[in-house]
Amino acid sequence: MKKSIATTILIVIAIFGMIGLATINPAKRNLNTTNSTNSQTDQVAGTTQSQNSTPSSTTATKPSNLVISDQGKTIAYDGEDPKTALELLKAKVQVETKDTSFGPQIMAINGIKATDKEFWLFSINGQPATVGAHQYQTKDEDRIEWKLTGM
Repeated sequence: MKKSIATTILIVIAIFGMIGLATINPAKRNLNTTNSTNSQTDQVAGTTQSQNSTPSSTTATKPSNLVISDQGKTIAYDGEDPKTALELLKAKVQVETKDTSFGPQIMAINGIKATDKEFWLFSINGQPATVGAHQYQTKDEDRIEWKLTGM
């Protein structure tokens, strides 16, 4: 029973995350990171991939403290006021999303794909998010973490 409740809670959080991703503003997708790269997106058959590339101009931003651990299954970075968690993720690593009836769903981060038994869950300062990654406006003091999580 407890496992069923925990599974239900995780699924609800994932659904809220996907719904939140549905309303992302495409104009906010191109961002600069600490190494002066920005995000470019390509639309292919309902799948969006974000890859870092060298921009034509540079913009100074605060250090990101990007940490990739657990064989790539955990991604963590600092918030940057007023950017969203999803904007920062797309600016820092390769991201693949899929449009669903609930909105965009994270399908892969740096080539590590979600499965029918695992999904990408994001947390803010150690707490599972209650809104979609595209909705959460990060603050400089935030620590954002994405973890490939089992259902």
